[in-house]
Order: sequence, then C-alpha cells, then structure tokens
Amino acid sequence: MGQSVACLDSQSGASLRQFVADAAALFPGRFRNAVLFGSRARGDALDDSDWDVALFIDGFDESREGDDLGFLAGRYWLRGMMVSPVGLPADRRDVAAGLLANIDRDGIAL
Repeated sequence: MGQSVACLDSQSGASLRQFVADAAALFPGRFRNAVLFGSRARGDALDDSDWDVALFIDGFDESREGDDLGFLAGRYWLRGMMVSPVGLPADRRDVAAGLLANIDRDGIAL
C-alpha cells in the first residue's frame, strides 16, 4: 500500500474522505482504517467502475451490521458516487485470504 489518496482527483478524494468519515461515525470507537482497493486502486477502472472500500472495524459482524454500510453507500450512490464498502473485522480473522491479498497488494490507505 505505497500509494495515497492524493493520486485521486480532488473531487473523488474529497468524496472518499467524507465517506470514510461517515463510516467511522457509524462505528464510534471501533473504526480502525479504510483502504481503497480493486480497479480504482490499480488504475485500470472504467468510467462506470465502482469504488471498492475495505473498512476495518473492531468486532465487525456482517450479518448484524452489513445493512448499515449498505444504507450509507446508498446515500452516496444517489449522489453519483458508486462506493461499494466491504466491512471487515480489524483483526482480519475469518476473512478470505484472497480478499486480504488483493487489499494488501493494490490498496490505497484512505
């Protein structure tokens, strides 16, 4: 993860920073970090590609808290920012190794 959000245009970078701030507010005291990954991070995205964002949250439980992230993302989709959050436990336990490898290889810390 050697890149930074500075490599993004200012409008996208600002929207992503706001999304991360809004996500952190959903999980006060538990939010640890966010990483842009996928085609946007690799630089091979198309104009209509979504923004894959891994959110590392202490004790995150997809079955209990996934809808919260979906509703937050929906607000951004309505504004034209197609963000696709992936909530993950901060300790990375029980997360698919392939997903973590992609995040670690291509990710841009937000």
